[in-house]
Amino acid sequence: MATRAKKIILLSHCILNVNSKVEGKDPVPGAQSDILNLLIEKGYGLIQLPCPEMSYFGISRWAHVRDQFDFPIFRKHCRKIFKPILMQVQDYLNNGYEVDGIIFVEGSPCCGLNKVTKGENWKGVNDTESYAQLLAESTKVEGEGIFVQEVKKLLAKNNLELNLYVLNEKQPELLLEELTKKL
Repeated sequence: MATRAKKIILLSHCILNVNSKVEGKDPVPGAQSDILNLLIEKGYGLIQLPCPEMSYFGISRWAHVRDQFDFPIFRKHCRKIFKPILMQVQDYLNNGYEVDGIIFVEGSPCCGLNKVTKGENWKGVNDTESYAQLLAESTKVEGEGIFVQEVKKLLAKNNLELNLYVLNEKQPELLLEELTKKL
């Protein structure tokens, strides 16, 4: 009988389930298999974080930029959906497990760790031509996503320090290299 490794890592929802993303934004057909395979080989249990965008707006939502999520009720929603995960993390730690960290997704308006999607003129539109123009004008800028900010606040409030990693979906090999060296 194998012994548990007692190692856990948390993942942004779309790393395990790309279907939660806005349609048309899929970098892979279903899951980030190379990263998942590495974590499984290293003996990690995986906790999938809830997707704040999907749980608030549903699967049929439009694409958004960070500024559109920066309002009090959405921030409250982010805290609410992370609190059950936080309690699991505390329980694992209290029982001798290692919770190594969280892997976020670069460029996401909610889960971006170093870069987020931004759009200066995103105030709402009512025609597809204007929406297409807004999409074309959106850019990636330095900053943290709304969910990342709220998760970090809750971790700090509970005196928890976890490693924070980021998946750049256009260059997943960067995260693979980092995880291979660190884990």
